[in-house]
Amino acid sequence: MATIEAQPDEDGILALQALRWIVNAERPLHVTELQIALAIGEGEPKSELDEDDFIEVHDIIEQCASLVIVDEQTETVRLVHYTVQEYLAGVSSIRDGAHTMIAKACLNYLSLDDFRTGPCNSQQSLNSVLERHSFLDYACRHWGNHCRTSFETEGEDGDVITKALAVLKDSARLHLIFQVYFAPENTNDYGFNWSPSKLTPLHASGVFGLCGTIRAVLAEGQFGVDFRDSFGYTPLSRAASGGHEATVRLLLEEGANIEAKDQSGGTAIFHAASRGDEAIVRILLEKGANIEAKGLYRGTAICISARGGHEATVQLLLDKGADIEAKDRSGGTAISHAASCGNKAIVRLLIQKGANIEAKDHHGRTAIFWAAADGHEETVRLLLEKGAEIEAKDNNGGTAICCAASRGHEATVRILLEKGANIQAKDHYGRTAISFAAAGFHLSTARLLREKATGSGVNTAIQRAAAAGRDSSPLGYRAL
Repeated sequence: MATIEAQPDEDGILALQALRWIVNAERPLHVTELQIALAIGEGEPKSELDEDDFIEVHDIIEQCASLVIVDEQTETVRLVHYTVQEYLAGVSSIRDGAHTMIAKACLNYLSLDDFRTGPCNSQQSLNSVLERHSFLDYACRHWGNHCRTSFETEGEDGDVITKALAVLKDSARLHLIFQVYFAPENTNDYGFNWSPSKLTPLHASGVFGLCGTIRAVLAEGQFGVDFRDSFGYTPLSRAASGGHEATVRLLLEEGANIEAKDQSGGTAIFHAASRGDEAIVRILLEKGANIEAKGLYRGTAICISARGGHEATVQLLLDKGADIEAKDRSGGTAISHAASCGNKAIVRLLIQKGANIEAKDHHGRTAIFWAAADGHEETVRLLLEKGAEIEAKDNNGGTAICCAASRGHEATVRILLEKGANIQAKDHYGRTAISFAAAGFHLSTARLLREKATGSGVNTAIQRAAAAGRDSSPLGYRAL
């Protein structure tokens, strides 16, 4: 750092700005992204980007005193070693004010005239825009995170709020930003239409947890606190989905409807529970949220939390009186959701709290069916240890071993056989576990079942599978 600080003013300033970006960016920056970031700056917004302002990458590296290199494989700029990152993150001239600087630069970039036309109407168009504007992806996805970190660690900078409001109150620009934000990061094949319409600055602030901009927007009185976007989300829903505790508190203090539902019937507590955000769930319950509010498809908060594997949140919901037997649209309870995802610890917790291990959904399936169907061996073993009925039948007369065999979960089938599952059990259509394994071309599972079979059901199973139209690979059946 002494070498950098000893440089002439202009060179030293360039080096410090580059290092602040590299150290504090949310992901590694491509060479062109860093050039744009340094060119756009944090001062007054520009109408267009002047490429004459770009700094050659070799000049950046030189001014940074060889602390920086370009990764030739990824074409990203990074520090020479992770220990340099750790050291520089603690240097005040690199750390202090960095997120404010980056937030302003991102907002300046998003203020360019190129982006005033709004969202793209096709995937090809979006891909083209992102290709032409190299920094757009980073700016759209991360401007808000830098704003929030700036507010939390450096205080609410009035200039950042002013820049943010100028961008967010431009509806066309706002919807382009979130078109990019909601699109998947790892593919350009789809996703241009994943973002909602009817977004307001409050929704945008809720997504990123920006209390400063929320206060400013509400003070102007132009946008209502419960305005819904096209997916039915309110700013509170967006804040709860994003895990922004302070923003949730602020919106509730401003009168946000705690029971507002989106198009899928989800309320704020449902969204918080789905991500296992214990702190926000607790806040919402303290403020009177309905613990039994039910979404259209995935049940109540305890169902979605159990499915997501969020043990602490499940425990909190139980402590606060959640109905352990609440059912989703298909009749599944929390224990079925936990079992279907192999969340063994939550299955154990629910059983300890008195969950009905034999609760059936509308298909007649219990927790052991769902654990077996998805091949969760240890969860199957736990359910059996706790007394789950191994021969329980669903509405078609099938048993857990049929479910496991139909998907080729050989290890699960083996556990069920070890625990005494009836290998010859038939459903209402006369199908046994080996029928399902053969029909699905799960040859190793079918062999296992054949070895364990006490009768000669293999040929019958093959014939039945072939009759069902699965005879296009007779060599597969012959391999049994």
